[in-house]
Amino acid sequence: MTGSFFRWIGLAVIFGYYAVSGILRAPFGAAGIYYRSIVSKFGKYMLAAAGGKAIFEGLDNLDPKKHYVFVGNHQSYADIFLLLAALNTLNMGTIFMLKKELFKIPFLGSVAKYMGMIPIENDESRKALKTVLDAVKALEKGISLTIFPEGSRSKDGEIISFKRGAFLIAGHTGMPIVPFAITGTADVMPCGNLNVKPGLCRISFLPPVMPGNMPSKELASSVEDIVRNEYNRLRFTGKTEGK
Repeated sequence: MTGSFFRWIGLAVIFGYYAVSGILRAPFGAAGIYYRSIVSKFGKYMLAAAGGKAIFEGLDNLDPKKHYVFVGNHQSYADIFLLLAALNTLNMGTIFMLKKELFKIPFLGSVAKYMGMIPIENDESRKALKTVLDAVKALEKGISLTIFPEGSRSKDGEIISFKRGAFLIAGHTGMPIVPFAITGTADVMPCGNLNVKPGLCRISFLPPVMPGNMPSKELASSVEDIVRNEYNRLRFTGKTEGK
């Protein structure tokens, strides 16, 4: 537990430094620009502070000059750090759709807002429709978007059925969907557990999928199958060295 305590201290220091640095720029209208410029490096440093060693696969499926809807499985808060660390190698960034409750947390909520993160409404209200429209507008501005379509972190390591919201968004814009699969992050930062410990984290990016005219429900099922198959491959093939 001593190691976990010091890793939490490291995470807090890194987050606090970037959070305060950006908020101090807010009166000058520069907070958003600052956060978007450092977000990928932030993920790299946070993953290292948590003790995660990273393996990146499938980076050759990405074109740094293009923008995507990234869609994958969700096991841990460390998923965000791992994805950002991988994109950092290509000098790419992304914004995320996050649970609206996270926007109420001091500092974290302010940072998420300034970065342009989009709160998720889980009901069928007009607010939920606004969530979709905000995401479409972000993509139309040339910003990559990441969505975890399971809706929450998996507690047992098994992939939860994908919801179709991400695929409605991709379909509205025609933006290519990049499926990704993650393993190992649940060991580093377990869901429902404060014990942060070192571990090997892997992320694999699959070839982009064009939504075309495929109905969102069918598209969600197809991409889920791609992610699930790659996730199982990662789980049952071993690599021992990380970056």
